[in-house]
Amino acid sequence: MEENPALFAKAAYEMDSAGDKETRIERTQNFIDKEIPNGNWKVVPEHSNRHMTTFVNDERIHISHKGTNPTSVKDLKADVSIALGQEKKDSLFSLRKTKTENALKAYPDKKASGSSHSLGGSTLYDAALSSKYVGDRMERIDTYNQGVSIFTGRVYPSRERNLKEKITIHRTRGDPVSASAVINRPVGKLKTYKAKEESGNLPQRILTQAFNIGFAQKGLDAHSIDNFI
Repeated sequence: MEENPALFAKAAYEMDSAGDKETRIERTQNFIDKEIPNGNWKVVPEHSNRHMTTFVNDERIHISHKGTNPTSVKDLKADVSIALGQEKKDSLFSLRKTKTENALKAYPDKKASGSSHSLGGSTLYDAALSSKYVGDRMERIDTYNQGVSIFTGRVYPSRERNLKEKITIHRTRGDPVSASAVINRPVGKLKTYKAKEESGNLPQRILTQAFNIGFAQKGLDAHSIDNFI
């Protein structure tokens, strides 16, 4: 894959921004056209929403699950489920797995890949591990600072063997969300990077400044998807 998969992960946040669906699709398409001008990628409206974004070109399909929206109760609930190792019981994980299967089935002849950040990384990772169809179809999966619990169990050895070369977990030093990946290593290759300084987005900065939680800013900077772009 020539493109930086992190760009698709960031584009998924555009699909969860302000405006109606048509406006958000246009905004997401403009982002991808600007960042990957020669990729000929198109957003697929019927398989894109606030949970995930589906992109296709002549040969490939790429799916990205959205990371945490701090104003979404469902997203925050899912984050708690991750921390407790209860992903299998969370409806958001099941919903995104089903939507991912449906998108892949709509393009059975295209090569498939996926990339996601934070909560999105966790739900995409879970979809690949819990759905044999998703895991088999996707040739490459990149997650960025995905949430990992110290309580999450392992998968069957046969599934792990099939997926460990496909999945890469990218994380930055100092990121609190993915810190448990060092202790309870997920399936796949784990790569750790130095975080960029001042990489948190504007809403994150306003939030930490408003609540005077400067100690958290360093963690937010380390967690940002911008560290990988």
